Amino acid sequence: MMEKKLGQLQPLMQELFELSNSPGLSVGVLHQGALLMTAHFGRLRASQPNPPNDDTLYTVASITKLMTAGVVSNLVAQGLLDWDTPIREYLPEFGEREDIIGQEATVTDFLANRSELLPKLACHIPAIGQFRNSFIYSTWGYGLVTSAIERVMGKPFSACVEEYIFQPLGMHRSTTNIPQIENVAFKDWVGNDGVAHEFPWSLDRGWSDETGFAGAVAARSSMKELNNVDHTLGSPFKYTRRLLYPHIGVGTASPEKQGYCLGTYRMQLPGDISTASYNALLLQQKNSRIFGKSHAGRIIFHQIATFTGYNESMLLDPLSHTAVVVLVNSLPSFDITDILGKLLLGAILGEEDPTNFTSLARSVKDVNKVHYEVYAAGLNKKKSNVALTFPLTHYEGEYWNKDRIICYQVHVHGEDQIRINVKGSTLTNYILRSWGGDPFVLLPDREKELSQSMWPFTSLKTRMFKFNCGSLSVLSFTWHQDITPGSTPETFTKDNLELTAKL
Repeated sequence: MMEKKLGQLQPLMQELFELSNSPGLSVGVLHQGALLMTAHFGRLRASQPNPPNDDTLYTVASITKLMTAGVVSNLVAQGLLDWDTPIREYLPEFGEREDIIGQEATVTDFLANRSELLPKLACHIPAIGQFRNSFIYSTWGYGLVTSAIERVMGKPFSACVEEYIFQPLGMHRSTTNIPQIENVAFKDWVGNDGVAHEFPWSLDRGWSDETGFAGAVAARSSMKELNNVDHTLGSPFKYTRRLLYPHIGVGTASPEKQGYCLGTYRMQLPGDISTASYNALLLQQKNSRIFGKSHAGRIIFHQIATFTGYNESMLLDPLSHTAVVVLVNSLPSFDITDILGKLLLGAILGEEDPTNFTSLARSVKDVNKVHYEVYAAGLNKKKSNVALTFPLTHYEGEYWNKDRIICYQVHVHGEDQIRINVKGSTLTNYILRSWGGDPFVLLPDREKELSQSMWPFTSLKTRMFKFNCGSLSVLSFTWHQDITPGSTPETFTKDNLELTAKL
């Protein structure tokens, strides 16, 4: 009966897939302890006709976080880690922070994203908000937990997740390193014309043990292996009640209504289970769609995994033993994983007030087309005819943050442009244009930015660089590089070696 019901959704799923412009997509539904369906659309890679299948490995990104929490639960059970011991006990260098974060923050705090750390260099940056009272989604917290796991185990994180999660669950193809096997989905970016383009580095670059973020975003898995868990007897996830308890409220909601657990979001219906999706980011709160009006009080766990090149979602309904997983090998024109997840879960629950998903998808897609135009209009209002303080060559050099950990190199790039890149890397380049006086701006160019794997959903302030000049030289530049609410601009100081020598 349920199989037939989901089968009737195939034409709508195909329509939404084509509307998304993604080259490939896979869907799986687990219901009442059995695999109800898998479906695959499109191509394994944009340039070739082969379709994905049940064994295709996708990057599942932030779904990794729940796996990491599972590894921690095993180490707690063995007495190697403790939920409530400050993480500095396992990573003494983190204790160099003399604030409450450095001295008191625990593994639980970082897994629950309630440490207030901005997603930069965790040992050196200031916290924002109140410790344990605000939710800030941070990959850096999971990077610290990954380091703590490796420190107490004496081996790479990949070996730990293999031992405690992948092997017990029969996930023999899954990995947190660069896959060395066949049937791996390429990562793609979607142009303004809806055409998908492969990232040339798809199979030889990505998150791994070497990046330090394996426990945050590095897992690759398949539809078969993600839906292979049909019971909890002997589950490798210890302390399940703690893992799935809402430790912090998201936004203005209470933890019980919309909270973050250890590696996943938790929503009490009715509510907006798109809160982590870029659909919600683009449409804003006024256009949010409330899900589950006919199932008040029901608990749903959900996670979205998004970056340039992939997009995934997971929805879990404990009451009906249902899991919905959607995997995509691009960053589509709208978050189809969010929309298909709600479509399928709504069908299983018998949602009485279904959303017009095609209309919703078109709305997001339309906004996605114009938000770069909004950036451009905002920048044009700030342009002036004031001349540069110095010739363009004077802005060249190395600029360091206050802890001298991050260094940006600045080079002249044409008549009125400069190029900024992280020292030692040319993978991402910011081409900035003089905008009157000493401000420079990153002009909106969606295709150029996506082709460099740059995050497209930024803000006007992240596109503005203000160079600060003295009477003799350029001293520094100030940039609001972090889009996290509550973050502040950061100043990078120039190494004026030639000026120092003259003085």
